[in-house]
Amino acid sequence: MNTSGIKFSSFLKGSPLNIKDVFLLCLFMGLVHVPLTAQSSGGNEDVIYLVNGSQYRGEVLDWQDDGAVRIRTWSGLELDIPKDMIKKVVQKKIARQDPRQTRRGWFGTAGIGLGFNDSGVLAEFDVSCGYRFHRMAMMSIGTGVTALDVGVYSQLRTVPIFLEWRAYPWVRRLSPYVVIRNGISFPGESGGDSWSERDYRPSYMGMALAGLQLGSLGEASFVLEGGYQLDIINSRISWTDWQGNPYSNKREQVFQKWVFRMGVIF
Repeated sequence: MNTSGIKFSSFLKGSPLNIKDVFLLCLFMGLVHVPLTAQSSGGNEDVIYLVNGSQYRGEVLDWQDDGAVRIRTWSGLELDIPKDMIKKVVQKKIARQDPRQTRRGWFGTAGIGLGFNDSGVLAEFDVSCGYRFHRMAMMSIGTGVTALDVGVYSQLRTVPIFLEWRAYPWVRRLSPYVVIRNGISFPGESGGDSWSERDYRPSYMGMALAGLQLGSLGEASFVLEGGYQLDIINSRISWTDWQGNPYSNKREQVFQKWVFRMGVIF
């Protein structure tokens, strides 16, 4: 039996997801949303405040006859805002620092990756959602699926639930960042062999990444990242000797791997 690694096909066997489709979707979204527009000159920005409390920032392009306003956001998206949705429109002075470096707001991520260790090449997929307090303080929570090779007779998929801290030292059209993740992973199944049973328990996962975002904060962008991942899998092995006496033993396995990932942030 070849257990050197888990191929994408077996990794998602029985899952409605198709890894090829996910890969192409991430690539397409990243290429489509790589920002191509720069800030308007003059040091000002237009802000449309909506009656529901939301707001749009960018450049007002047109005031239409029916009272609607057309605005181009900093991501390059042009929107027509109906008059009955608008509370007020104001023009604000832009500080010397790009406001996207400190602007607060919700964000999400989705990515796929490959992990490399002595067992071979393993696969993973995850999504997260969080809030940007500052470019150096972006906090989120996420989940996904990670593949592990836990022995000659057993391969395992885990479902992590993690907290993530993300920070950008500076923001440009190519923006470097770092990511720290810590969380709990839940093995997807238990198993064993002819003489023992193994019961997997909630375990620890951690990850440290460095990445590059093809765009600024607040814009849907393509990301590339790489780093180190640590998984500590807890399990209990139970068996019965030839006289019928039951035994059990706790086991802790440590898995380390280098990971390379791609995805989108929006």
